[in-house]
Amino acid sequence: MRPSGALVDQATVEYTMTDDVGDMASERVHALVVNPGVRFAIDDRRTGHQVVPGIAAPVQVESKEVSLGVLAYLSFEHPAF
Repeated sequence: MRPSGALVDQATVEYTMTDDVGDMASERVHALVVNPGVRFAIDDRRTGHQVVPGIAAPVQVESKEVSLGVLAYLSFEHPAF
């Protein structure tokens, strides 16, 4: 077995325009999600299988409000696929 690792960082920006027909007002909403994390692969060269666990901490900022989360990741790879 041979482990290898990687740092992961993803970011998304979303712009949404909302219309309120009642008072002719509109609002633009901006959201930013940054998702830093780490994952690593454990390779079994004898069988060709690979296991990839990871964890990340997504942070969303929207309209002066901050949301925090946790994302766990687990992948099993087989040489047939």
